[in-house]
Amino acid sequence: MVFLLSGCVVGLFACRKSGLFIDEVYSYGLSNSYFAPYLTDIKEGSLTDKEFSTEEINDYLSVNENDKFAFSSVYYNQSKDVHPPLYYWLLNSVSSFFPGTFSIWIGVGLNIGLFFISLLALYFFVKNLFGSIPISAVSVILFGTSVLSLSMVMMVRMYTLLALFTILLASVTVKIIRDPENNLLYPLLTLIIFCGMMTQYYFAFYAFFLCALYVFYALIKKRWNSLLWFSVCAVLGVALMVAVFPASIRQLFVGNGQVVGGSTVIDTLRETSAYLQRIEEFWKVRFKLKGIGIAFLSALVLTVLFSVGAVKATKAGKIRYEALIPILPLIPSFLITAIISPVLEQRYVYNLIPIAVLGVCFVLHVAAEGFKAFVFIRTSGKKAAAVSYFSGVILVCAITAASILCAKRLPPDNLYTEHDILNELCDAHASSPCVYISNEKFSSPTQDLLQLRHFDSFFVTNDPSSQKMIDYIGDANETVLYIDTNKFWSSGYDAESVISEFKESTGMTESRLLYSFTYEGVEGLSSTYILSR
Repeated sequence: MVFLLSGCVVGLFACRKSGLFIDEVYSYGLSNSYFAPYLTDIKEGSLTDKEFSTEEINDYLSVNENDKFAFSSVYYNQSKDVHPPLYYWLLNSVSSFFPGTFSIWIGVGLNIGLFFISLLALYFFVKNLFGSIPISAVSVILFGTSVLSLSMVMMVRMYTLLALFTILLASVTVKIIRDPENNLLYPLLTLIIFCGMMTQYYFAFYAFFLCALYVFYALIKKRWNSLLWFSVCAVLGVALMVAVFPASIRQLFVGNGQVVGGSTVIDTLRETSAYLQRIEEFWKVRFKLKGIGIAFLSALVLTVLFSVGAVKATKAGKIRYEALIPILPLIPSFLITAIISPVLEQRYVYNLIPIAVLGVCFVLHVAAEGFKAFVFIRTSGKKAAAVSYFSGVILVCAITAASILCAKRLPPDNLYTEHDILNELCDAHASSPCVYISNEKFSSPTQDLLQLRHFDSFFVTNDPSSQKMIDYIGDANETVLYIDTNKFWSSGYDAESVISEFKESTGMTESRLLYSFTYEGVEGLSSTYILSR
């Protein structure tokens, strides 16, 4: 039932998603454009004075009949980007089953599939760890209906896949703790670390602190053989990633000239005065983890109430303290992510959500074992077992109700429902020529690509007096004019100056703002105007 409920919630919000963030557009382009990662690449390296047709844009965003499952193209495209290729291979594979089709559902559908695999992985991990079906059900409902988790699924990026590998890494590490002589677990560790690093480099933070904690644990327990194999196989996972995708070295330490390139990490680390501000900004994720927060506080209260039983359960060896090893790396991973992230966006900690859920489940486990011990002290047999069982059912129902209420009150990010309005505005002027003013910065036109698809074509130039642009417009009475206005991320034109020069060169006399692009209230890269004679 909790899986069904999680599916209904994520499906409800998926149906409401109407647009894409610029990085999501890149996900499609980098995955499906054949050896052409950016818009400049489909026009021989330059945007200036070039006309883009709808067919060219669809070709950039979707897979054609002739380039299905073009993994070598994805590999090449990602070597020019700042991320490893695993997620993009998956998105290309799904797109290849729908050649010639661009749809938001392709990316969201992939994420939903990965999300359910993650829920299953978390369920069995928690069940094997604590031996409790109710607590396993709680883990599913907390992760499955968290506003932050839903935001992760709604974003067509690699973070849902990254969360899956985070769960798997925690799971295999606990298995090694419990069964260090199982030689099959160590190659599995290598594979998971390799896949995690091939998904997103931020995986390294959690992986590093988790592996370091296990090494410390193995030293204390004097598990010399396990310590050796664990260390070798963990390092081997990273080494394999570098061998398979050597562009990772440049991406990690240099970047590709973008604002979010690897070189910015060093610059960010030097800004020590901004550390607290960055951590405070990321700590705002708590407002989107209210269901998890309520469950955590409730579990703490229960633990205190049944503390006598919890002590008895601890002495009896029923508390699974090995669960702390995958939980404790949550704190340093969160802090280092907050400090070095290129932009202050919560998506960089999406993969840590299941670990936060695991922390809640551990406290619930302590409370549950304390409760059981408390019950069995005063009664015994079937009556005590029945009380324990029905208490578990009540716990699941209560946390489910709280989680659903939190999800209802605060919808997830990355839905972009305002895009429906933008698309209608563009449709109303789709027959007019469309001009985009940008100075060889492909980020801004990429941001607007879903709206630009509504026109038969659009013309990009860096000169409002360009003769080629004037020829493109012809004697049209109306022109849709996009202006790249963002000074930090893109070209940063002054809209009034561009409009004035555009009027003078084309004979247009009237202008009005059609819309300014925003991301859920945050300023975008461009503004769009209607110019008429």
